[in-house]
Amino acid sequence: MTGLNRRNEYQSAVSDMVHMDRRGICLRVLTKELLEPRFTQKVRSLLKKCQLDESNVDLLLDFQTFDPQNPDVKNLLGSIPNLRAWRSLTIASGAFPVDLQNCEKGSNPIPRHDWLSWKTQFFDETSNQRRASFSDYTIQYGFYKEPVEHGNPSASIRYTLEDKWLVMRGEVPRGKIDYENAERRPAREQYNAHAQLLCEDTEILYDQDFSWGDAFIYERSVNREDHGSPEILLRAGINHHMTVVSRQITNLAGP
Repeated sequence: MTGLNRRNEYQSAVSDMVHMDRRGICLRVLTKELLEPRFTQKVRSLLKKCQLDESNVDLLLDFQTFDPQNPDVKNLLGSIPNLRAWRSLTIASGAFPVDLQNCEKGSNPIPRHDWLSWKTQFFDETSNQRRASFSDYTIQYGFYKEPVEHGNPSASIRYTLEDKWLVMRGEVPRGKIDYENAERRPAREQYNAHAQLLCEDTEILYDQDFSWGDAFIYERSVNREDHGSPEILLRAGINHHMTVVSRQITNLAGP
C-alpha cells in the first residue's frame, strides 16, 4: 500500500516490490488529497513510476472520520481519472466516537452513520455510477490515538447491531489497592454484568455461535469468575463487528 505524498525512497521501494511480486498496489487517497489541484498529475506520476495502469491498482478513498459536512462522495468520485478502470474502488470512514465520555452509564445506542451513508449513496438502483465497496474503522475512532499511559478506561462493551452500535458503559474499575473507594466503585465484574444484560435481550444479541466475539461475551455472562480486560473485550467487539459487516455486505442485493 502507498499514498500520493510518500517520500521518494518509499515509492521506489514500492516500485521494486511491484516488479518482484507482480500483484499491483493499493493506493490510499485521503479526501484532502483528492481535492488538490495536482491530484490527477500525482496519480499519473505514481502509476508511471510503478509501471502500472489502473487495472492493477486497488483504490482506497479514505475519509477517516465520518462527518455529514464531508464533501459528497459521488462528486469526489468525479475527480478520479478513469474511474471504471481501477481494479477495485473502496470508500472508508469511521463514525464511532473518539471516546465514550459522552456516553452515560448504562446502554447507549450510537447510529452507524458510516454504514448508513454508504448504503444510501451506493445502492440507488437508478445510478449508473461505479459502486464503491465499503470499509470502516470497526468500533474505533478513525484517527489513531496512542492509549493513555497507565490509563484505566471504563468497564464497557461495544456491540455492533444492524444500523447502530450499542455501548454498554460502566464505571472506571477500582484498582487492586484502591482501599479508600473500594466500597463505592465496582471492579471488572461490570463486564460480566454488561454481558448478562446483552444475553438476556434475545432481540439484541446475536447467537453465541455467530462469531468468536459473541461466544466470548456469552462466556462472560455465565462465568462470573473470569471478568476479562479492556483489551480482550475490545478484541471481542471488533471480531463481532467484522462478522456483522461482512455478512451485511454479502447479503445486500447487487445489480
